[in-house]
This record gives sequence, C-alpha cells and structure tokens, in this order.
Amino acid sequence: MRVGLYRPGRTAHHIRCPLMAVISTHDQSVLAAPALKAAHRAPGAEVLTIDGGHYSAFLDQHETVVAAELDFLRRHLLP
Repeated sequence: MRVGLYRPGRTAHHIRCPLMAVISTHDQSVLAAPALKAAHRAPGAEVLTIDGGHYSAFLDQHETVVAAELDFLRRHLLP
C-alpha cells in the first residue's frame, strides 16, 4: 500500500548532492510536469529537458543527453 503513496518530489528539497534531471517532454510513464516540479524543489538541481518520449534519452536524443551528463559529471566530480 505504501508504494501507491510514495511521492519522491515531496522530499526533493532535502537533496544536497549534485542532481541532474533529464526530463522528456512527451513521456507518458514519468510525466514531465511533476518531474520538473520535483527537480525545481531540489537545491541547485540542473534540468535537461528533451523533446520526445520515455526512451528518447536512450534513442534519438542519446548524443545530446550523454554530452550533457558528461559535462555535469566533469563540473561536479573533477577538481
């Protein structure tokens, strides 16, 4: 029963580590509006919005997403 009540966006403001959210505009599994709202609650979160559906980050937008993720990791993990 608790799974149905789980709302990670409610506690996003507690996140203190670097966070990058990749959000697909036409995703029907993870809706863009609630994902954006949750990401904006996390202090310092970075959001990459891509055009497409649930798997776009792995298919047609893959190069864009990987480049953004590598940039994010370089900025947060390298001295």
